[in-house]
Amino acid sequence: MRILRVLHEIRKSLLHVRVDLSIASGIEAASGEPLRVLLAGSTQKSAFLLNSAFRDPPEMTQRCRVSIWQLNAYLRDAAADCDFSIVALPQFSRGILPPHGYFVIPNWINGMVTLSPTGDVPRNRSLDSDLRLIKKHRLEPKISEAPEAFDDFYYRMHVPLVRHSHGSLALIAPYELLRKKLRSCELLTIFQDGQPISGVMIDHSVRPHKLLVLGVSQPIGEHLRSGASAAVYHFAFKHLANQGHRLVDVGASQGLLNDGVMQFKKKWGMRLQGHKADLSLLRVLHWSAATAAFLKRSPFVHKTAEGLCGAVFLGANDPVDDTWLNRTRKSYLLDGLENLILFQPPSFQASGFQASGDDVAASARVGQPTVLAGQSWHCTRLCARTFAGRARRPIRPN
Repeated sequence: MRILRVLHEIRKSLLHVRVDLSIASGIEAASGEPLRVLLAGSTQKSAFLLNSAFRDPPEMTQRCRVSIWQLNAYLRDAAADCDFSIVALPQFSRGILPPHGYFVIPNWINGMVTLSPTGDVPRNRSLDSDLRLIKKHRLEPKISEAPEAFDDFYYRMHVPLVRHSHGSLALIAPYELLRKKLRSCELLTIFQDGQPISGVMIDHSVRPHKLLVLGVSQPIGEHLRSGASAAVYHFAFKHLANQGHRLVDVGASQGLLNDGVMQFKKKWGMRLQGHKADLSLLRVLHWSAATAAFLKRSPFVHKTAEGLCGAVFLGANDPVDDTWLNRTRKSYLLDGLENLILFQPPSFQASGFQASGDDVAASARVGQPTVLAGQSWHCTRLCARTFAGRARRPIRPN
């Protein structure tokens, strides 16, 4: 009886929770076609998906504010003239929506990097290029705990970088909050010819130690091309390895597989491990040219019964062979994903999955079809376990 009373009280409290419904309309970034997206809940939390969808900031039209218990019905009624919907609800209320039909996309996914005793990570062509930039531009590190160094880092590096990356949707950590964190942090600053150009706060109060916030000074684009961000990672890893640490938390990345930050961390050996509580639920409502273009150029991470998986959408006439599979796997099958799921439209003709002798083709297996916007889509999985030869275990903090 006590449990029933608690559940009744929870239901009563949810009756007062109301959710904003709005429509974002504009031009899809790649196709140039009109696009309408139905939004429910916080548009701030799902802003990374909207930014990827539209060529310019979309026009926002407020539809209504509804009780959370009526949300599912309103979503059905408002979906008739929209291409897809994005729902961002508080964690406690997500069970109100039906479990099927939505891609559950973590807004922020945690990343870890395993260090060698010298702080080195496995090399690749892109990483080698970054390391050459560090040497070419004579970038050097300095560790500081001085308050005045923090003020310079916060106002001249961190705030400009966040605004440069996220524009009007930037969420900037409050000065007072980060200033308090300085008690348990080191500030690593990168200098070029005696001038500070980038930096990072390394948080020693958590395990594993974490690269808390980064910053790059103006002109940001020029300094990034000079290796300012690469130098932060390179020298921070060396510093932590010298202190005896073998694992570092490189912070969270947004849930798009082709996001620049996600790809940058990937080449430094990042493994995805868990995610933060905020989720965006995406549902395809109408299979339009705009929807197809958005999904094709916006591969994302989503939660499944197997764990975190990647989703890549193909066009009906896309040529797929071993070369394409290998390139896609290298780009998007990040360490920590269980599978990379390829979604092909009903008219798609698979031509390259049967080739033998290549571990990429051997790992491609056809799964159960998925229904999107009333159509039955083919699903093919590129399996992480096949590439590794064994199941991967999560990393443990050092």
